[in-house]
Amino acid sequence: MMRLEKNIEFKTGTIVLPTSKSLSNRALIIRELAGEFKIQNLSDSDDTQNLLANLKSSSEIINVRAAGTNMRFLVSLYTVIGNTKTLTGSNRMLQRPIGKLVDALRSIGANISYEKNDGFPPITIHPSKPIGGTVSIDGSESSQFISSLLMIAPLLKEGLFIQLENEPVSSSYIRMTVELMKYFGVECEMSSKNISVQSQKYTPKNYTVEADWSAAGFWYGLVAASEEGTAINVQNLSLDSIQGDRKTAEYFQKLGVETIQLSKGLRIEKTQKANDDLNFNLINEPDLFPALAFTCATLKLKVNFTGLQTLNLKESKRIDAVAEELHKVGAISNFGNDYLNITGYNNAADKISFNTHDDHRIAMAASIYCMSGDPVSIENTEVVTKSYPQFWQALKNIRIANIY
Repeated sequence: MMRLEKNIEFKTGTIVLPTSKSLSNRALIIRELAGEFKIQNLSDSDDTQNLLANLKSSSEIINVRAAGTNMRFLVSLYTVIGNTKTLTGSNRMLQRPIGKLVDALRSIGANISYEKNDGFPPITIHPSKPIGGTVSIDGSESSQFISSLLMIAPLLKEGLFIQLENEPVSSSYIRMTVELMKYFGVECEMSSKNISVQSQKYTPKNYTVEADWSAAGFWYGLVAASEEGTAINVQNLSLDSIQGDRKTAEYFQKLGVETIQLSKGLRIEKTQKANDDLNFNLINEPDLFPALAFTCATLKLKVNFTGLQTLNLKESKRIDAVAEELHKVGAISNFGNDYLNITGYNNAADKISFNTHDDHRIAMAASIYCMSGDPVSIENTEVVTKSYPQFWQALKNIRIANIY
């Protein structure tokens, strides 16, 4: 249990973000396909370190633990590498669907079987020789399915022509994959409904991972929930990033935060009050939902969130979990499978203790509420190691909040 209180004397400080887990994991998969090259600033998150260890492992059984990205990327990788591998994970991972990706891979010649329940891990990938061609996949469940297919596409004899059924969610992550493949010499043709990758070769070359825009959202939230004039300098972050979550700056501008590009990072500063009429469609940036939701609740703002349809398939049932935790601070909400609306507020509980629901993003977002002036307790804080192992230490070092 960790206790946080606002530091009323804080005005400005500097932080260094972790590097991007999303870019790190894609770079590791591409390195397996392209040949050896150096990756600088590889993420130290649990998910990336798990992927790195699994890629080095000679075991037939691969445990991705709670890393959904790893499960989805590895099934395609092992399909083209040709070794027999059984992919398994945590109890929650075994509840997260993978059937649409498996169906797509089977349609181009992959030999994959389910060990327990059809459509869900654990799964076994058997040696096969997929040749590629045309594949159809529903884009409305996970962009990671599409990224997984894209990264192996250049190695397929016939390349890959992906037909997207329904509007893809988190499409900014698909574009990130395409941009990273381009860095390594692979060209893709992309439209709203189709993505085409010809058979070609990756060009191995050294790569430096950017700082993580997804992690920046929690610091934006802490600033947004503070008094005007509060500012944090964020090193090694750029508004020109290929990460879709760079839209953090645009979203938090509605909450009164100005973003200024510096030579070696950004300055984020609370310059005005938040807008009254708040609507966020996060179909392409769903990871920003917890930080935005806790920020709005801290400022007692009414807000409508849409485009959340992937979130109840995350580490937690994230929409339900956020609604449950914000109820403790008085938020009156209605929510469903793809939305959450905060329509008003009752009085907060006398003592606020947040449950993280084993979800790293909820744990970090919960820290924002201490900026209301009410001290908070957060349970199971170690879950942040999944994406941001140094978060609590960074929070302690910058002293925007006091931690006990």
